[in-house]
Amino acid sequence: MRNTRSEDETAMIKAKTDAMKNAGPDDKTEMIRAGAEDALKNIGPDDARINSGFINEAEEIRIRLAEEQDLPDMARIEADNFSEPWSLKGFQDAMNLPETARLFAAVDEKDHLLGYLVLYFTDFDGELETVAVEKGYRGHGIGGALLSAMLDFGREKKLEQIVLEVRPSNGPALALYKDRGFLPCGIRKNFYSFPTEDAIVMSYSFRNHQ
Repeated sequence: MRNTRSEDETAMIKAKTDAMKNAGPDDKTEMIRAGAEDALKNIGPDDARINSGFINEAEEIRIRLAEEQDLPDMARIEADNFSEPWSLKGFQDAMNLPETARLFAAVDEKDHLLGYLVLYFTDFDGELETVAVEKGYRGHGIGGALLSAMLDFGREKKLEQIVLEVRPSNGPALALYKDRGFLPCGIRKNFYSFPTEDAIVMSYSFRNHQ
């Protein structure tokens, strides 16, 4: 997940997509591999228990592509979860880029939005831009279901890898990503603000999960 959300996310997404096309693996991650692996060692058993697998409540959750009417709730949930949230315009811009972005929505039986995930991609690579679950519904397998939908899409598109950034202090997210097969591949120094924190870069290789 990226650390800054400008008022013109469309330009940012295009720039990052172009950069991914031209960058090698080392350029994409700006890595300090040992630091990332050390951070993962700090994940506690509670973090793993919260995020591994689905519990009964997740059986009523459906994952579909996000629609225009979902965007205000996505922006609201985003603002509730992040100190530097995407704007509503950012979600609108991503939805208007079907060749480079996918927005997944997790909804209940009444089609109420409970969570979402935004992925953008090139012909070979993807990057998880943002993912969040409504407060009160965390720990119910929704984040895992969204990740599974994203990975299914990546296989369908024959992507080689998907990368993401995550705060070292976010134990539940680290445990979830690790459980889904993401591996640490580097550190981006001072990536996040409010508070300032490094980002662990993680990568999912489809070649290793055939």
